[in-house]
Amino acid sequence: MKTNHSLHASFLPLCLALFFAPPASRADLTEGDYVYTVADGKATITGFNTSFSGALTITNRLGGYPVTAIRYAAFAACAGLTRIAMLEGIADIGNDAFSSCSGMTDITLSDTVTNLGNYALDHCTALTNVTLFGNLARIGQGAFRNCTGLTNLVIPNSVSNLGNGAFNGCTSLAGISLGSTVACIGETTFNDCIKLTSVTIPPSVGAIGNLAFQNCTALKSVSIGNGVTNIGDGAFMLCAALGSISIPASVQTIGTAPFASCTTLSNITVVAANPSYKSAEGVLFNKGQTLLVQFPVGKRGAYVIPDGVTVLGASAFEGAAHLAGVSIPDSTTNIGPYAFSQCVGLTNAVLGASVANIGDYAFRFCSNLPGIQFPASLTNIGNYAFSSCLSLRRIVIPDGVVSIGNSAFDRCDNLVAVSLGSHVTSIGSLAFHLCAALQAVTIPDSVTDIGAQAFSDNVWLGSVTLGNGVTSLQSALFSYCTSLTNVTISGSVTTIQDWTFNACNSLASVTVPGSVTSMLNGVFNACTSLKRVYFTGLPPDIDANVFTGTSATLYYLPAFASQWPSACGGRPTLLWNPLFADATLSAGVFSSTITGTTNIPVLVEAATNLPADVWVPLTNTTLGAAGSLAFGDPSSTNFPARFYRIVGP
Repeated sequence: MKTNHSLHASFLPLCLALFFAPPASRADLTEGDYVYTVADGKATITGFNTSFSGALTITNRLGGYPVTAIRYAAFAACAGLTRIAMLEGIADIGNDAFSSCSGMTDITLSDTVTNLGNYALDHCTALTNVTLFGNLARIGQGAFRNCTGLTNLVIPNSVSNLGNGAFNGCTSLAGISLGSTVACIGETTFNDCIKLTSVTIPPSVGAIGNLAFQNCTALKSVSIGNGVTNIGDGAFMLCAALGSISIPASVQTIGTAPFASCTTLSNITVVAANPSYKSAEGVLFNKGQTLLVQFPVGKRGAYVIPDGVTVLGASAFEGAAHLAGVSIPDSTTNIGPYAFSQCVGLTNAVLGASVANIGDYAFRFCSNLPGIQFPASLTNIGNYAFSSCLSLRRIVIPDGVVSIGNSAFDRCDNLVAVSLGSHVTSIGSLAFHLCAALQAVTIPDSVTDIGAQAFSDNVWLGSVTLGNGVTSLQSALFSYCTSLTNVTISGSVTTIQDWTFNACNSLASVTVPGSVTSMLNGVFNACTSLKRVYFTGLPPDIDANVFTGTSATLYYLPAFASQWPSACGGRPTLLWNPLFADATLSAGVFSSTITGTTNIPVLVEAATNLPADVWVPLTNTTLGAAGSLAFGDPSSTNFPARFYRIVGP
């Protein structure tokens, strides 16, 4: 401490008294390689020389004060530290205290340490030897996270609090001994410990957290103590080597997908005295056998779900690669999310007569499922429910279905036909995206909402008929449907959103109903074959680049001629007004002159029965420079009556 020698002598006793008085708090003190603070007569290490190299025994005294704590990140990123020991007296090791000490191989905590803070040794990738003593009560969240060199650890019996993710990503950890007082194994505690082969969970543990042992791919043996009351969501998910598991009587709640994608798991047993769960044929159910919690995905062949089951739980069969067939009973009403996701061997699925809901991702990646018959009871098909079912060929959506979720049939490459029920109101975004084999779609009048890109990138889709319930064609709805030649836009549509028909380069003509008031950016962009667009009403608001990359002419009707400019949306406009004139019937042969605007396209069609509404094309041409065309129908002598009309080709 520097003193000011110019101070008046009368102030000297006071200065000396201040100098020697024990401080209540002092910051940024240094001694050797240490930075520390003092409070209440105790020193706390707050920093250390990051250029230090070699082994270190951390002192228990600085500035004459006892060291009791190491604070946040005090030794963080001291890459040159190789070994650490501690003298007695230090009780608290703060958060991130030694994080990213990448060269440290050994650490021995003093036997006075009671708390190892959150992420205290996070990313100490060279750490192989850790010595913990019997006064340690808490190992914080992520304390040893990503210590990829750590192979074994004994947790003393004094530790009762084991934080979430404490050993997450310890990819070399092969053995762990849990002390007898650990109360909880938190979320992701041993996640990605891919070399851990066995674990014994003591009876002191009351809960196993969500994803606690997820992706412990070498884990073969698990003993769950008879004190565990809760097993969290995905607690042992992706434990590929786990062949069997036994649930003790103490377990009261089990989360979703506890053993999902455990690819060798063939048997789950439950102690008979358990009041909440039971097992049958190695399958885990609730006690009343109304909920199927987990099918052991290592089982092979077909499986008949017992009658009485009402719900298939989330991820119940997920990853069951050897499941060849499943029969769902009439008692089942709900198939949970991910229930059969990634059942790549599934070739037959029979749904019971009461299934009302197919959850999100329920059959996603069932790549060998060729077909499925939906019961009349079905009302909802969830998001991604059948996404990437590459073998699915034909589907009939029953009349009871109201909603088809986002991406419900996305990437069903071989889906050639879809029949939509009469009560569907909503089709989600990307619902039938990349269904490359799909050739025609008819949207029923019940549908009021179709999400963006619902039918985009369907390269063989040739015909689309839109029902009278849709008011808006959403963004990129039919984008890149390169074979699309025929679109019927209903009179209920008021808005055509951006890029709706982008790059539909086989589309030659389209009729826009008078209900449409707005056409947004790029609606027909890059429709290189588009020549004719017929408008049946007033000119809508058309963005400047709606027709970019086309050579289309826009045709309008006489009733609206005064409202149409000579060009619109960057394309020329032309009055479309063909009429039959001077019609005659001579010797049974009908003939007429067709008149109208020069060079407009005309298609003459004939029908023999107006109620049947079946029209046969006769002549497809344009009115020449004279604005007229002589038309005759020699075949009219073959019919007792015939009707004629002119439409836009």
